[in-house]
Amino acid sequence: MHIDITMKTRSTIRECGVQIWGASLYLSDWILSKLSQFQDAVVMELGAGVGLPGVVVARVCRRVFLTDYEDKSLRNCLRNVMLNDKRGVCSVRKLDWSDEFPIKKDEVKQQSEFDWTEKELMELKSCNYLLAADVIYSNELTTSFLNKVVQILSICREDAKLIMTIEKRYNFTLPELCTTCREYDFFFSHVQVEGAGREETCIGSAKTFLLRGKKLGSDFEKRLKEYDRSDEMELWELIRIPT
Repeated sequence: MHIDITMKTRSTIRECGVQIWGASLYLSDWILSKLSQFQDAVVMELGAGVGLPGVVVARVCRRVFLTDYEDKSLRNCLRNVMLNDKRGVCSVRKLDWSDEFPIKKDEVKQQSEFDWTEKELMELKSCNYLLAADVIYSNELTTSFLNKVVQILSICREDAKLIMTIEKRYNFTLPELCTTCREYDFFFSHVQVEGAGREETCIGSAKTFLLRGKKLGSDFEKRLKEYDRSDEMELWELIRIPT
């Protein structure tokens, strides 16, 4: 499989969506090992950045929506889609995690090439998978991300799930007086973990879980060579908890 990706090798925090990250390569490797699972599926990538996982899965999917917020990231993602989407199944769309979703019919306005169409919003009802890589790095954004995932999963197929990769980043923090991954811990305080998964942390669990899921194994082939697969990279399968 040959894929062309336009990206930056370095970026500011605001421009992180135009750089490729190890967790994105890790997720893409997992997708390559499970391509038959995505045959004829409808997929939505959140925080797509350069769009690598979405472009990879588009080789077999019926429909792929690659979403992000910053215009610079969206334009770069669109370039990558145009280079690689030979089957014409991908759409690059703007998604603000702090806004309500889905958009109401009377609010659908195609003022930009990245705006949603009414037909696309209908297609999301058949969505099988959400994908996300390395989107947990700010607690404020994480709260918005969690709420957005719950919103989207509520309109998708009943068996729809989120597949995401996370890279743990450790820091010594004075409030906890221990070495923590605060953003990682904050995210998983809202997740009901099945079986062996998250280790005990300095942060407890939230009163109400938003998602339920399990950690997936890393025993799949490393086909993409441009990253180091470390123990700090994790792969998770998450579903919405019915209300």
